[in-house]
Amino acid sequence: MDEDYNLPAPPWEAKITGAGRCQIQYHNVKEKRCELDSILEDAMNRGASYQVPDLTSLVRDFELHTNPHCHAISLTSGPGKFINDGRDEACRRGMKAGLLASLCFPTCDAPQLKLLADIMSAFICIQVRLVGACDMGECGWTSPEGEDQAGSAGWKLLGQNALLTRLIPQVKRLASRAPADWASRLDKASHAFHAAHLQLVTKSPPPDSIEACLALHADASGFRIIFLLAEVVKELHLPSNVQLLEQLADSALKIIVGSLVRPPEYIYRAF
Repeated sequence: MDEDYNLPAPPWEAKITGAGRCQIQYHNVKEKRCELDSILEDAMNRGASYQVPDLTSLVRDFELHTNPHCHAISLTSGPGKFINDGRDEACRRGMKAGLLASLCFPTCDAPQLKLLADIMSAFICIQVRLVGACDMGECGWTSPEGEDQAGSAGWKLLGQNALLTRLIPQVKRLASRAPADWASRLDKASHAFHAAHLQLVTKSPPPDSIEACLALHADASGFRIIFLLAEVVKELHLPSNVQLLEQLADSALKIIVGSLVRPPEYIYRAF
């Protein structure tokens, strides 16, 4: 049975011209223009002002380039140079550690870039091992799972991962010139890194929200540690307790983890 619907008339009218073309004519255009002019005139009389966005800044050129040592470092770095394990064959085939580090650190010299490329290779291989791991040993950890690591220093804890052991002495020498609070930040990030791996491997306790899942994987990714190691490799002396720098690092980490991690289905079903 047909029903009648009282739909409002459209604000335009279609006409077919003599040439067979359709012409759209809007109603009350003149009245609308007068109304807008009246609003703007009233605002100007009251001294109101309007801030027009700087649209050109959105399309202005910005610096984005690759480290000039990219090709040479790509030939000499990567997981195959310091990891001899069949489990990392997928990393060895697909990872472009030199290119990745060159894009992330375009201003480093060749030795700095080489070390950072090796660091990133190791952490990425750890992440590949973490997927589907049933125990901490599969992720490279050599200490027993039940061993209390609360009192271990950051260097000692990272040295208990077989994929990081060879890199620790190189970075540790550079860290002697780091700011006073750098070691405490490394300790905090290293313990969060180890604890997140333990939680993901044992699946206890499982994250109960998307935010908790992303926070867990942010710690497990090791990027907080990579940021800290990059500070000493590049000999950066960043001021401590600067909220803007902390927010930039957190935002970068959220973008990285958010683009790589998909929360489990059971978290989505909870909403």
